[in-house]
Amino acid sequence: MGRGLELELGLTPLQSRARDREKVPKRAADHEAHHRIDSIARWTRKKLGPALQARELRSWDDLHEVCASLGVVLRPHGNGLVFEDVERGVRVKASFVDGELSKPRLCQRFGAFRSASTHQLEAARSATRRYSPAPAIAPQGLWKEYEQSLDQARLQRQRAWSSYRDTASRERGQLRRKYRRQRSGIATLPVSRRDRKRLLEQLALRQAIESRALKRKLAVHRSHTYLALAISVVWHGIRFHRAAICRAARTVSATDTTIHTDAMSRSRFDIRMCGLWPRMMFGM
Repeated sequence: MGRGLELELGLTPLQSRARDREKVPKRAADHEAHHRIDSIARWTRKKLGPALQARELRSWDDLHEVCASLGVVLRPHGNGLVFEDVERGVRVKASFVDGELSKPRLCQRFGAFRSASTHQLEAARSATRRYSPAPAIAPQGLWKEYEQSLDQARLQRQRAWSSYRDTASRERGQLRRKYRRQRSGIATLPVSRRDRKRLLEQLALRQAIESRALKRKLAVHRSHTYLALAISVVWHGIRFHRAAICRAARTVSATDTTIHTDAMSRSRFDIRMCGLWPRMMFGM
């Protein structure tokens, strides 16, 4: 019952010995923890694995047809095989879904590997049943809005880092050119070799001081850029999960007031954090 309520409310399930058997690769587990969605690894084990077991596979074509019906294609990758979603490009090792789907065992059953045909690839692209990271409790409109906001955040991140790199390169270049001109000027002064050496040493000391100051300035700029982008992504995620939790809470029976109150308190906490974090970081 507790497991069902966790899934219905979109909460992160607690760990237990039984759930440890459901482990997914570390990167997929991190993705699920950060975004509160099912990874392609978990989806293939829950959907694609049973579909392959339900069909009697006699050739590579049979395997490709089942994969195409779920919008997945089987491809070689490195020394093994992967199941890849044709729409999103995310993939998972075939041996993770089932040990019998490893490349050596499949080649032993069906012979040398054969790629999916053009017809099977087209069928995979037009499949109606396919992997979607959207949680079951989230309406499609809300999920599309969330994905668009993430795409905008990624574009903003690329622009911000590009702007930072341009600024850093420009300021470092200006500093180098400034002291190059000054060294050239000292070289033309009608002074003794000893005095010229002292002037160059003093100039090198000033350049080192300004270089350290510029390095500290760029480090502060870099940290502010990173924090602003991280908060932007987290903010979009909190807004999405708040809306999803509120929707799930409204579906709970009126008698389950404890669950309803807990879900709503979580959403109120999330929205408070939406407004508080930017103020704490940047005085917004």
